[in-house]
Amino acid sequence: MSRRIGWGLALSMMLLIAATVPASAQTVERSLDEFLAAQGTYCLDDGMGGCILFVPPLQNFFGWSQPATNRCAAVDYAGIANNWLKQQSGGTKNLGTRVEGKIMERQLGNGQAEVTVLLHTTSALAWAINQCNDFSGPDLIFGYRAPEVLAGAPAALAEVFMKVVFLTHPNVPLPDLLQIAFAPEPGQTFLFLGGNSQAEGPLRAAYGVAEGTTGRLTIVQTGLFVTPFMGAVGDGFPAEYVTLKVIGSRRGSGGPLP
Repeated sequence: MSRRIGWGLALSMMLLIAATVPASAQTVERSLDEFLAAQGTYCLDDGMGGCILFVPPLQNFFGWSQPATNRCAAVDYAGIANNWLKQQSGGTKNLGTRVEGKIMERQLGNGQAEVTVLLHTTSALAWAINQCNDFSGPDLIFGYRAPEVLAGAPAALAEVFMKVVFLTHPNVPLPDLLQIAFAPEPGQTFLFLGGNSQAEGPLRAAYGVAEGTTGRLTIVQTGLFVTPFMGAVGDGFPAEYVTLKVIGSRRGSGGPLP
């Protein structure tokens, strides 16, 4: 709880700073609704006339990884999974996912614009898996995906703080972040992608505990893609943590895995 309070204070300070940036010809606030509407719209071509979906039937959004353990997690930071649940259930299944934040666009002297996205999402669906090469695979170790939640499985819910910085052209439609990542257009460049998240929900038997044992998922990610003076640094993540902890009383005979 203290960690979540700390994250909340940190985000509040960031939002306060963003809110106090004076309106000018160089810095404007963009629409959060426009940004959210764009997420999940980019089609990653499968070469057969369709789109690759990382976790079908959901539209794509970023996941997080800890390469040292091949552990990955997904958190519904843009409300894509919750929107799908509401649509499929006719509105009867709603996790109450809420996304708040600020989007500031600062015009640069070279004809580009630097866009900073600050998001705070609550009650976001979360799950974790041991095999990063297949986000839709069977080896879930925490939580349930949206189709299982639709069928009645308990949802693991997260609080998310996320920051994204990228370059684009001034006053153009806000993009799907995956479009910049997989198919950047001229003038588009990722600068920073990072976030903190904490979720509570059911651990799965594949984690080494009794199915349904209450656990906590913690994600800390910091990605530097470009530095101002050194240019591109590739997939430079100085912090990549996806950790799980038992917080319930029921454990399997083998105990929790690290």
